[in-house]
Amino acid sequence: MLLNDRPQVIIRDGALIEANLRRDRITRLEVEAEMRLAGIAHMHQVTWAILETQGKISFIRKDDGDVKPKR
Repeated sequence: MLLNDRPQVIIRDGALIEANLRRDRITRLEVEAEMRLAGIAHMHQVTWAILETQGKISFIRKDDGDVKPKR
């Protein structure tokens, strides 16, 4: 994983931002592993995921009322 000088959004409204993943050399599997560690089962539960400058991923969950499974 290549670290940048500023935080980078990698998930917005439950969808991966593939261009940012490629640029930061991070895989979907790595993001999913970090989600599991944060107690998040599904990507649709995430409003924002931010790759911090030190390499940690911060997750901001949707409110329980906003979580709707994608079909």
